[in-house]
Amino acid sequence: MREGYDEVAELYADLFADALDRQPVDRAIIAAFTDLVRTGAAAGGGCPGVVADVGCGPGQLTALLRRAGVDALGVDLSAAMIARARRDHPGVPFVRGLAGRLPFADASLGGIVAWYSIIHTPPARMDGLFTEFHRVLAPGGQLLVAFQATDTDDGGPVPHAHRVAPSHRWPAPRIAQLLGGVGFTETARVRRAPDGVDRQPAAMLLCRRPPRP
Repeated sequence: MREGYDEVAELYADLFADALDRQPVDRAIIAAFTDLVRTGAAAGGGCPGVVADVGCGPGQLTALLRRAGVDALGVDLSAAMIARARRDHPGVPFVRGLAGRLPFADASLGGIVAWYSIIHTPPARMDGLFTEFHRVLAPGGQLLVAFQATDTDDGGPVPHAHRVAPSHRWPAPRIAQLLGGVGFTETARVRRAPDGVDRQPAAMLLCRRPPRP
């Protein structure tokens, strides 16, 4: 997967440079996430620390989060993606890392965004990925996950034809169940029909690591 994304980094960055400009529903839930990160921290109900954009690719979303007033950094396994992100968004921090072994201390982040970056995780390892997200999020921290969804909410993950690496589409209730199983509380769920950017339906889940009593 690393080699695949290294090879397509420039094409990918150019192709999706304005994707969010054409996706108002997606922008709305990202705005909700940033509001919850900021207001939760200000009210003492969240962590005012860094937000990690996990699987950031060329960094468009990381930069958007920072423009929204969030102290965000990008994490990606592809050196070519990180190089493009640093070139396009000078001053925004980007680091190489694996989603399943994040380079952060326990309970150190105020939020995580996994924007279509869970799709390459094999189904048998998804629980471990979400456990890692839970580990690095502080109590009260926010999590936003987006992914290609199955056509119905029934059943389990199904293979998805992806140009770079094997991937799966997931029913939103199953992802919600896995997140709940490792300790997250769901706040909101959005299902979006295919649009001019995505040819499959999409799902977005907004969750929280519960604060300490």
